[in-house]
Amino acid sequence: MRYYLDRATWTTRCVPCLDDHELRRVLHRDFGLFVIGHYGTLKGDRLPGDFEAWDKKKRPLWWQYVKDLACHYLVNFNLRLAMLAQPDRPWRILTSNLHSTVWDGDKSIFDLNFSAGILTAETTFRLAAGVIGSIPPTYTIWDYVEPLPVGEYMPLGIFFPSRDETEWTQWEKGIEATPALRRAILKGLRRGHLDHLVKKSNYPRAARILNPMMAHDLDTRIAA
Repeated sequence: MRYYLDRATWTTRCVPCLDDHELRRVLHRDFGLFVIGHYGTLKGDRLPGDFEAWDKKKRPLWWQYVKDLACHYLVNFNLRLAMLAQPDRPWRILTSNLHSTVWDGDKSIFDLNFSAGILTAETTFRLAAGVIGSIPPTYTIWDYVEPLPVGEYMPLGIFFPSRDETEWTQWEKGIEATPALRRAILKGLRRGHLDHLVKKSNYPRAARILNPMMAHDLDTRIAA
């Protein structure tokens, strides 16, 4: 297994695609869901790398699109960029609770977070397959690989605070400032995308915060 990204592929194939409208839309939508739960709201033109601590890390060329612990919220961006950079390959998402990455179905993975990092491509692939440590003798890595269909985005849900009042206050300020993310959160709730991410006990509190804001959104649209 190998990483697709290096200096040449980034410069010649990826950089010319960064202004793609759909690519930018996916980045803002998905990473916004991550930011809103951790930092409050996504303001202006800040990119994932602007939230990373680089003091003790070497920045890759694509550092602006890297954020530790946000792999699940950047994987759709990775998929779209991979499809633009190398459209002749059947890119698809491989995900587990450990990591999410993009795979071409053969020997290459497209992974902005881990390329040029300390992990080998083989290790990254195993994490995305949900494998830690050794595999039983009667199995192979391919018994654990269950990718999404080629070209299909991964459904995402919002990070919900636990019982920390500071986190809830920050979360409320974030969604209050971002109408588009309010709609994305409600869509995720209605479609059941959050069931595996959020404790049911947090639903009522989230609903109490969201419902008045959504009612205000509707009143604003009617008035307009």
